[in-house]
Amino acid sequence: VTNIDIDVLLGQRELSEVCVAKRMSWAAHRKAGKVEDEAYSLLGIFGIYLRLNYGEGRNAFIRLQEAIVKQIPDQTLFAWGSRAPLHHLDNDSPALSRSASGTQESCLLASSPYDFKNSFELSTVSPREFEKSLPFKIPHPEFTTTAYGMRGSLPIIPFTNFQLALLACDEGKGNSLALVLRQ
Repeated sequence: VTNIDIDVLLGQRELSEVCVAKRMSWAAHRKAGKVEDEAYSLLGIFGIYLRLNYGEGRNAFIRLQEAIVKQIPDQTLFAWGSRAPLHHLDNDSPALSRSASGTQESCLLASSPYDFKNSFELSTVSPREFEKSLPFKIPHPEFTTTAYGMRGSLPIIPFTNFQLALLACDEGKGNSLALVLRQ
């Protein structure tokens, strides 16, 4: 029902070996009594400590993701929502207009675990393998949270109407993932 890997349930595989997006997908269909509990119930599977602040609403899930970025170097956190093959991307593509929860996909972070409902096949690509797959050198990616939002660096491939920010993750079929950046 939750898509939790059987080897994780049996203790044959550590939680830390499972990518962030896949762990988020386990909670995609979970119902919580309070909206903040969508985030707070996930603290243990990420080994994250957050001060509980009932009344903050969806901001609890944003705070959780910000804490994950600081502690877990896994770009699958950014691979939520709908996906489209590269040849389907254009300015009118419905795949680029809304996330699974109905929020605009113009945000780097998801608004709820439900946004990860299709992320159970994702996996992290090691920095070494990621760099080997690119025809150019890349700096070690770092993400920091500032008063103005999140700052990070990813390899960018420019196209006519958009750019692709490449993520060090795999869709399970050998397909790389990227964020679509549009003005």
